[in-house]
Amino acid sequence: MCWVEVASTGYCHTDGIARDGDLPFPLPGVLGHEGAGTVVAVGEGVTGVREGQDVVLGWPYCGQCRNCLAGEPRYCLDLGEFVAAGQRPGARGSALRTPDGGLLSRHFFGQSSFATYAMTSASSLVPIPEGLPVELMGPLACLLATGAGAVFNTIRPEPGTSIVVYGAGTVGLAAVMAARCSPATSIIAVDRHASRLRLATDLCATHTIDATDTDPIGAATDICSGPADAALECTGIVSVVRQAIDSVGMLGTALLIGGAPAGRSSAPIT
Repeated sequence: MCWVEVASTGYCHTDGIARDGDLPFPLPGVLGHEGAGTVVAVGEGVTGVREGQDVVLGWPYCGQCRNCLAGEPRYCLDLGEFVAAGQRPGARGSALRTPDGGLLSRHFFGQSSFATYAMTSASSLVPIPEGLPVELMGPLACLLATGAGAVFNTIRPEPGTSIVVYGAGTVGLAAVMAARCSPATSIIAVDRHASRLRLATDLCATHTIDATDTDPIGAATDICSGPADAALECTGIVSVVRQAIDSVGMLGTALLIGGAPAGRSSAPIT
């Protein structure tokens, strides 16, 4: 394990749904999973990072289950415990307390970075190249890595691929930028905010759709001359999940990235 002095941390939609009780993290507790900072102490046997090194606090995983060994740590079989158990893996209870002695859960997404210091596994830390401002690196831990990773690691666009991105927030815009750096041909951003759509255009989306007054499924189908090859749902809004799925064809891929509140459902998927 390593101790990291947190320089900055982003605020993600997932933090919001955990705060509201829509993610099974035991409250009260310390949230935060987009941290960046400086390693101040390392445990016995730790390699790969050193004291004084600036790092991004990344995704927790065991490194030993079949999914981790297959190169898919995002789908670690112990993910539930690492993300939302409220304690360090294998530990009993939490070392954090409120001023009156009450229990505080910790280790949210392996870090709980809404704090001055975070304890995390060394494997979750990503060193920051020297000279880059550590205080600006926090969003790399989730927002940018999630959107770009979905494109590079899951969609893996081939020449001519069409991608529809629902939600042009940071995750969606990261997907747009990654798609631009891939062989994808049609990169379509969907949102209800004109400012976000303008930014998506600046970041090389080939098309934008304002869902305020336009049916995004029909518009995307027209742009692609048929169903899209892939759609990314980056909002966590259940009705938009339905739209993303309906945007792709029989051989298409719909990636559900946004965190929807627990217990919500939509019309059956056919």
